[in-house]
Amino acid sequence: ALAAASALSGCSALAAADDDPDTLVVHSQLGTTAPGSPTYLSALDRFRKETGLKVRNLVNGDDLAQVYETSRLARKEPDVVMVNLYDKTLAW
Repeated sequence: ALAAASALSGCSALAAADDDPDTLVVHSQLGTTAPGSPTYLSALDRFRKETGLKVRNLVNGDDLAQVYETSRLARKEPDVVMVNLYDKTLAW
């Protein structure tokens, strides 16, 4: 489970802090048509089945940096942020 949680390592995004404390909140660019989305969603489903944990997957696409910064300022940041360290998020 720990390895799967590490592999998962992330507007409605601001509701993250209001979630059940037993729900893992993930902000990601994956989950729709982005390359790698099918693999990510498959791993996410397997993680849920193997651990029984609830995971709230928030797909932010190209707005991920702004959504994360806004949620951080609101003190409602997610548990995990998955970023593409190849492009714009290098400015973080």
